[in-house]
Amino acid sequence: MTMQTVSLSTLEPGRGNPRKAMNRNGLEGLAASIRNDGLLQNLVVKPVKGKGEHYRIVSGERRFRALKLLQERGEVDGDYAVPVEIRVSLSKDDSLRIATVENLQRQNLAPLEETAALTKLIHGGTTLDDVAARTGLSQTTIKRRLALNKFAEGHLYSYDLAECGRRALDVERLATHWLRVLPVKMLVIDYEELIEDPEGESRRLIEFLGLDWEPACLDFYRTQRPVFTASSWQVRQPLFKRSVGR
Repeated sequence: MTMQTVSLSTLEPGRGNPRKAMNRNGLEGLAASIRNDGLLQNLVVKPVKGKGEHYRIVSGERRFRALKLLQERGEVDGDYAVPVEIRVSLSKDDSLRIATVENLQRQNLAPLEETAALTKLIHGGTTLDDVAARTGLSQTTIKRRLALNKFAEGHLYSYDLAECGRRALDVERLATHWLRVLPVKMLVIDYEELIEDPEGESRRLIEFLGLDWEPACLDFYRTQRPVFTASSWQVRQPLFKRSVGR
């Protein structure tokens, strides 16, 4: 493999890209990023047989299409230097594998991660207009992300399923530890048992705490308090069994 720069005019779209649809707004945003900061990641290409110094895209077609958008608008020309990694002897299967892996490994930021990043830009003195121009996001989208700041400090984990899983395991390990070492009475509530018999398990909890039973204990979902986690719509519903065994 060889790393070098080639002219935009020498590049051709790939064949067999597993990503068939590309969001126009996403391309606009990528084009804005390239216009302001250049191409931050090289493309992977292979020579086109019989066409001299011409190359077909193996990986990075979104970046290529964003560059073509800029070219159509006269913001770059065909001589624009594109950093590429040239793979000389790639089979069709190899090309498909590389393109597939890149698409599968691409992971967008979670909303609150976007919020944290945008907040740092704004706090660093970048204006809303500049952030919009540099990221390709609309000012409305940026304002909505910034409005999520009230969630970001305490509940960022709730927007990531893997992090939720790690938190649940940490809680289970910690509870097991305290049950073993502390000489105090504790009550363990099992999720499956709770949703199978909400009233029975709830009454057991209230009795353990030495409190009087109130029917409102089963109407928790009618609360009007604000909810600052990704499950805000779920906590306004009665208990359900759809997640058992998942």
